[in-house]
Amino acid sequence: MEVAYRNYGEVTIAKINGDGTYDLATSQGTETVARSELEYLLFFIDLQVTNLKWTTLVADPEALEQFKMAIQERLALWIGLFSAGDVFPQVYRSSVRDGNQWCGAVFVRAMITPPPGSTAGGIYVAWAKAETQALFDSTIIGGMPPRIRELATDPGKQMVATLLTGGTTTNKKTLHQPELYPSSPEFYCWYKNEDDPRIIACGNDSCQCRQPTPAPNVATLTGKILFALIMPWFFLVAPFRALV
Repeated sequence: MEVAYRNYGEVTIAKINGDGTYDLATSQGTETVARSELEYLLFFIDLQVTNLKWTTLVADPEALEQFKMAIQERLALWIGLFSAGDVFPQVYRSSVRDGNQWCGAVFVRAMITPPPGSTAGGIYVAWAKAETQALFDSTIIGGMPPRIRELATDPGKQMVATLLTGGTTTNKKTLHQPELYPSSPEFYCWYKNEDDPRIIACGNDSCQCRQPTPAPNVATLTGKILFALIMPWFFLVAPFRALV
Protein backbone atom coordinates (compact mmCIF):
# COMPACT_ATOMS: atom_id res chain seq x y z
CA MET A 1 0.00 0.00 0.00
CA GLU A 2 1.37 3.42 -0.98
CA VAL A 3 0.91 6.49 1.22
CA ALA A 4 2.29 10.03 1.35
CA TYR A 5 4.66 10.93 4.17
CA ARG A 6 6.31 14.31 4.73
CA ASN A 7 8.60 15.23 1.85
CA TYR A 8 9.13 11.71 0.59
CA GLY A 9 6.04 11.76 -1.63
CA GLU A 10 4.55 8.31 -2.12
CA VAL A 11 6.15 5.61 -0.01
CA THR A 12 5.33 1.95 0.58
CA ILE A 13 4.17 0.47 3.87
CA ALA A 14 6.61 -2.34 4.48
CA LYS A 15 5.04 -3.62 7.69
CA ILE A 16 2.06 -2.99 9.97
CA ASN A 17 3.19 -3.38 13.56
CA GLY A 18 1.18 -4.80 16.41
CA ASP A 19 1.18 -1.47 18.28
CA GLY A 20 -0.59 0.32 15.41
CA THR A 21 2.53 1.91 13.93
CA TYR A 22 3.79 1.44 10.38
CA ASP A 23 7.24 0.69 8.97
CA LEU A 24 7.75 2.76 5.82
CA ALA A 25 10.30 2.01 3.11
CA THR A 26 11.68 5.45 2.29
CA SER A 27 14.68 6.59 0.28
CA GLN A 28 16.50 7.07 3.59
CA GLY A 29 15.72 3.57 4.83
CA THR A 30 12.93 2.26 7.07
CA GLU A 31 11.04 4.66 9.32
CA THR A 32 8.46 3.73 11.94
CA VAL A 33 5.56 6.21 12.15
CA ALA A 34 2.08 6.52 13.61
CA ARG A 35 -0.93 6.23 11.32
CA SER A 36 -1.91 9.85 12.06
CA GLU A 37 1.28 11.05 10.33
CA LEU A 38 0.35 9.44 7.02
CA GLU A 39 -1.76 10.82 4.18
CA TYR A 40 -3.62 8.22 2.17
CA LEU A 41 -6.44 8.07 -0.34
CA LEU A 42 -10.02 7.34 0.70
CA PHE A 43 -13.20 6.89 -1.29
CA PHE A 44 -16.46 8.54 -0.27
CA ILE A 45 -20.09 8.02 -1.27
CA ASP A 46 -22.96 10.45 -0.63
CA LEU A 47 -26.44 8.99 -0.72
CA GLN A 48 -29.93 9.81 0.50
CA VAL A 49 -32.67 7.51 1.77
CA THR A 50 -36.18 8.90 1.35
CA ASN A 51 -39.42 7.87 3.06
CA LEU A 52 -37.41 7.65 6.28
CA LYS A 53 -37.48 10.52 8.77
CA TRP A 54 -34.37 11.41 10.73
CA THR A 55 -36.33 12.11 13.92
CA THR A 56 -37.96 8.68 13.80
CA LEU A 57 -34.65 6.93 13.19
CA VAL A 58 -32.62 8.64 15.93
CA ALA A 59 -35.42 8.13 18.45
CA ASP A 60 -34.57 4.41 18.31
CA PRO A 61 -30.81 3.99 18.98
CA GLU A 62 -30.88 0.29 18.13
CA ALA A 63 -32.58 1.00 14.80
CA LEU A 64 -30.01 3.72 14.06
CA GLU A 65 -27.18 1.26 14.68
CA GLN A 66 -28.86 -1.34 12.47
CA PHE A 67 -29.26 1.28 9.74
CA LYS A 68 -25.55 2.13 9.83
CA MET A 69 -24.57 -1.55 9.79
CA ALA A 70 -26.89 -2.17 6.82
CA ILE A 71 -25.27 0.72 4.92
CA GLN A 72 -21.80 -0.73 5.62
CA GLU A 73 -22.77 -4.23 4.53
CA ARG A 74 -24.74 -3.24 1.44
CA LEU A 75 -22.10 -0.82 0.11
CA ALA A 76 -19.46 -3.54 0.51
CA LEU A 77 -21.71 -5.99 -1.33
CA TRP A 78 -22.58 -3.44 -4.00
CA ILE A 79 -19.01 -2.61 -5.07
CA GLY A 80 -17.20 -5.68 -3.78
CA LEU A 81 -13.63 -4.36 -3.32
CA PHE A 82 -13.78 -3.80 0.43
CA SER A 83 -15.51 -5.19 3.50
CA ALA A 84 -18.16 -3.68 5.78
CA GLY A 85 -15.48 -2.92 8.35
CA ASP A 86 -13.76 -0.57 5.86
CA VAL A 87 -16.86 1.67 5.69
CA PHE A 88 -17.48 4.53 8.15
CA PRO A 89 -21.00 5.96 7.64
CA GLN A 90 -22.04 9.38 8.91
CA VAL A 91 -25.78 10.15 8.96
CA TYR A 92 -27.49 13.55 8.82
CA ARG A 93 -30.98 15.00 8.92
CA SER A 94 -32.16 15.95 5.44
CA SER A 95 -35.27 16.57 3.33
CA VAL A 96 -36.56 16.02 -0.19
CA ARG A 97 -39.41 17.39 -2.30
CA ASP A 98 -42.23 14.87 -2.78
CA GLY A 99 -45.02 16.23 -4.94
CA ASN A 100 -46.14 19.50 -3.36
CA GLN A 101 -44.59 19.00 0.05
CA TRP A 102 -41.22 18.65 1.74
CA CYS A 103 -40.60 15.32 3.46
CA GLY A 104 -37.91 14.08 5.81
CA ALA A 105 -34.99 12.01 4.53
CA VAL A 106 -31.69 10.65 5.82
CA PHE A 107 -28.44 11.76 4.19
CA VAL A 108 -25.49 9.37 4.45
CA ARG A 109 -21.83 10.13 3.80
CA ALA A 110 -19.80 6.90 3.78
CA MET A 111 -16.02 7.12 4.03
CA ILE A 112 -14.25 4.00 2.73
CA THR A 113 -10.66 3.07 3.57
CA PRO A 114 -9.26 0.80 0.83
CA PRO A 115 -8.02 -2.48 2.34
CA PRO A 116 -4.69 -4.09 1.37
CA GLY A 117 -4.84 -5.15 -2.26
CA SER A 118 -7.36 -2.46 -3.18
CA THR A 119 -7.03 1.25 -4.05
CA ALA A 120 -9.31 4.27 -3.99
CA GLY A 121 -8.86 4.55 -7.76
CA GLY A 122 -9.86 0.92 -8.26
CA ILE A 123 -12.97 1.45 -6.12
CA TYR A 124 -13.83 4.51 -8.20
CA VAL A 125 -13.58 2.56 -11.46
CA ALA A 126 -15.88 -0.18 -10.10
CA TRP A 127 -18.28 2.41 -8.65
CA ALA A 128 -18.54 4.35 -11.93
CA LYS A 129 -19.61 1.37 -14.06
CA ALA A 130 -23.15 1.69 -15.41
CA GLU A 131 -24.03 -1.86 -14.39
CA THR A 132 -22.90 -1.14 -10.82
CA GLN A 133 -24.90 2.07 -10.51
CA ALA A 134 -28.00 0.42 -11.96
CA LEU A 135 -28.11 -1.93 -8.95
CA PHE A 136 -27.66 0.78 -6.32
CA ASP A 137 -31.22 1.24 -5.01
CA SER A 138 -32.14 -2.45 -5.05
CA THR A 139 -28.90 -3.43 -3.31
CA ILE A 140 -29.14 -0.80 -0.55
CA ILE A 141 -32.87 -0.95 0.19
CA GLY A 142 -33.09 -4.70 -0.42
CA GLY A 143 -30.81 -5.30 2.55
CA MET A 144 -32.54 -3.04 5.06
CA PRO A 145 -33.60 -4.93 8.21
CA PRO A 146 -37.36 -5.26 8.89
CA ARG A 147 -36.99 -2.89 11.85
CA ILE A 148 -35.84 -0.12 9.51
CA ARG A 149 -38.58 -0.81 6.96
CA GLU A 150 -41.16 -0.46 9.73
CA LEU A 151 -40.00 3.13 10.27
CA ALA A 152 -41.12 4.23 6.80
CA THR A 153 -42.80 7.64 6.91
CA ASP A 154 -45.49 6.38 4.53
CA PRO A 155 -45.99 2.60 4.94
CA GLY A 156 -47.71 2.53 1.57
CA LYS A 157 -44.55 3.62 -0.24
CA GLN A 158 -41.14 2.04 -0.67
CA MET A 159 -38.01 3.56 0.78
CA VAL A 160 -35.73 4.79 -2.00
CA ALA A 161 -31.94 5.11 -1.93
CA THR A 162 -30.56 7.79 -4.26
CA LEU A 163 -26.88 7.93 -5.14
CA LEU A 164 -25.80 11.58 -5.06
CA THR A 165 -22.06 11.54 -5.69
CA GLY A 166 -18.82 9.75 -4.95
CA GLY A 167 -15.10 10.22 -5.42
CA THR A 168 -11.64 10.11 -3.94
CA THR A 169 -10.24 12.26 -1.17
CA THR A 170 -7.54 11.90 1.50
CA ASN A 171 -7.63 11.53 5.26
CA LYS A 172 -6.02 14.99 5.55
CA LYS A 173 -8.63 16.86 3.51
CA THR A 174 -12.01 18.14 4.69
CA LEU A 175 -14.87 17.43 2.32
CA HIS A 176 -17.43 20.12 1.54
CA GLN A 177 -20.43 20.17 3.84
CA PRO A 178 -23.38 18.23 2.40
CA GLU A 179 -26.45 20.17 1.27
CA LEU A 180 -29.02 18.82 3.71
CA TYR A 181 -31.84 21.15 2.73
CA PRO A 182 -32.32 23.26 -0.42
CA SER A 183 -30.73 26.71 -0.50
CA SER A 184 -33.61 27.96 -2.71
CA PRO A 185 -36.59 25.70 -1.99
CA GLU A 186 -39.75 25.32 -4.04
CA PHE A 187 -43.03 26.19 -2.30
CA TYR A 188 -46.56 27.43 -2.88
CA CYS A 189 -47.52 30.56 -0.92
CA TRP A 190 -45.65 29.43 2.18
CA TYR A 191 -42.70 27.20 2.98
CA LYS A 192 -43.10 24.25 5.34
CA ASN A 193 -40.16 21.95 6.02
CA GLU A 194 -39.74 20.36 9.46
CA ASP A 195 -36.20 19.29 8.58
CA ASP A 196 -34.97 22.78 7.66
CA PRO A 197 -33.79 24.75 10.73
CA ARG A 198 -34.15 28.12 8.99
CA ILE A 199 -36.97 30.41 10.12
CA ILE A 200 -37.03 32.20 6.75
CA ALA A 201 -35.90 30.86 3.38
CA CYS A 202 -35.64 32.62 0.03
CA GLY A 203 -37.03 30.29 -2.61
CA ASN A 204 -39.25 30.00 -5.68
CA ASP A 205 -42.96 30.55 -5.08
CA SER A 206 -45.08 28.82 -7.73
CA CYS A 207 -48.01 31.04 -6.65
CA GLN A 208 -46.01 34.01 -7.95
CA CYS A 209 -44.76 32.42 -11.17
CA ARG A 210 -41.69 31.00 -9.40
CA GLN A 211 -40.28 34.42 -8.58
CA PRO A 212 -37.59 34.53 -5.88
CA THR A 213 -39.44 35.22 -2.64
CA PRO A 214 -38.54 35.16 1.05
CA ALA A 215 -40.98 33.01 3.02
CA PRO A 216 -41.28 32.06 6.69
CA ASN A 217 -40.85 28.36 7.42
CA VAL A 218 -44.23 27.63 9.02
CA ALA A 219 -42.89 24.35 10.41
CA THR A 220 -41.20 26.51 13.08
CA LEU A 221 -43.01 28.49 15.79
CA THR A 222 -41.34 31.79 14.83
CA GLY A 223 -42.14 31.08 11.18
CA LYS A 224 -45.83 30.68 12.02
CA ILE A 225 -45.85 34.01 13.87
CA LEU A 226 -44.10 35.81 11.01
CA PHE A 227 -46.47 34.33 8.47
CA ALA A 228 -49.49 35.48 10.48
CA LEU A 229 -48.06 39.00 10.51
CA ILE A 230 -47.27 39.21 6.79
CA MET A 231 -50.25 37.22 5.46
CA PRO A 232 -52.47 40.29 4.75
CA TRP A 233 -49.63 41.96 2.83
CA PHE A 234 -48.93 38.73 0.94
CA PHE A 235 -52.47 38.35 -0.42
CA LEU A 236 -52.50 42.03 -1.40
CA VAL A 237 -49.19 42.07 -3.28
CA ALA A 238 -48.85 38.50 -4.62
CA PRO A 239 -51.31 38.87 -7.54
CA PHE A 240 -49.36 41.89 -8.86
CA ARG A 241 -46.00 40.11 -8.54
CA ALA A 242 -47.38 37.21 -10.55
CA LEU A 243 -48.08 39.61 -13.44
CA VAL A 244 -44.56 41.05 -13.51
